[in-house]
Amino acid sequence: SEDLVDKLKLLNYEKAFLRSHNELKPLNRYYFAHPTKPNDQFQYFLQLMQFLLKLSGSNDSLEFSEFDDPNSVVASVVEALRKQGFNNEFHPSKFRPGSGEACILALDYLCDRALAARRVQIQAPIYTSSGGSDDAVAADNSGDENDDAEVGGEDDEIADEVLEDGPEDRV
Repeated sequence: SEDLVDKLKLLNYEKAFLRSHNELKPLNRYYFAHPTKPNDQFQYFLQLMQFLLKLSGSNDSLEFSEFDDPNSVVASVVEALRKQGFNNEFHPSKFRPGSGEACILALDYLCDRALAARRVQIQAPIYTSSGGSDDAVAADNSGDENDDAEVGGEDDEIADEVLEDGPEDRV
């Protein structure tokens, strides 16, 4: 489910989706992992499916209202996923809670289709032979003015005085 949120961010869902759904909050990485509020999660799942179907250029739409029979809505979800080519090995009831593996995989699949429709390609990172991590840390600290303030601070002055006094002057 971590990849799902990253893919949604690539699709600019925060502006394109959340602004038109004021009642919804941005997803955290584990929102669909476990059932917490099944009705809320199911509605969020359905609305995200609608959004992703639209982004993928699909002519299929997922129409529902909050008063529709959940079983008929789930049947529509399964049919829409089938038309998109989703290899559904899950029983339709697995989509009903709006969370769990079936929902995550379905949304992830639709994200992939939407990204492909927008010609976004996700590639593995390219690592340099030097590892780059030390250089990256040095680059991050190079512009920080507060780092220099601590060097030569009060603790260093006290240490210098102790060294200058010598062991015979200490009580």
